[in-house]
Amino acid sequence: TTFNLAPGANRAILVRVFAPSTAATGQVDQTTITATATNTVGAAVAQSINATDTTTVITGLLQLLKEHALDANCDGTPDTAFGTANITSGAVPGVCIRYRITAGNAGTAAVSSVVVSDSTPSNTVYDNGSRNSAGGACGTGAVDAAAATTVGTITAPACGSAGSVSATVGTLNPGQSAVITFGVFINNN
Repeated sequence: TTFNLAPGANRAILVRVFAPSTAATGQVDQTTITATATNTVGAAVAQSINATDTTTVITGLLQLLKEHALDANCDGTPDTAFGTANITSGAVPGVCIRYRITAGNAGTAAVSSVVVSDSTPSNTVYDNGSRNSAGGACGTGAVDAAAATTVGTITAPACGSAGSVSATVGTLNPGQSAVITFGVFINNN
């Protein structure tokens, strides 16, 4: 690829590596990128620089499962079991839905730098279980269901606000899972 750079400018170059399922654990892929500079004002400048990206195949396998359950009273306690099937009745404006995301390492090596993020769906806002009644306002009761993770730390919007719920899990060893839970309120409008 040829492009021009002004003095002091930079340009990001992304390297994508694909490891087929037949790749052996420990197999290494090295990609070397060479940049050669040419002076556009005068004669060519004989200057080049290399950068090498190294990727090693591991046998970590991160799997995600997202489930939901109705919380009609918005008290932070699901009224039904968590599942993946569509909620066919009861998910109406003024009630809450609880989410549970399980991030598990089904591989034979650790997976690191795991971050699980989700956003409040359209027409919903984050709920921390403090409404205590369908259609109630945030803060009318105790916080019974703040966003949580069993591994790492979590951030969430303020109750009644839309936004991202993000769990910084870190490393998951083989067979280890992190369970992230949070709730949303279906807007009345």
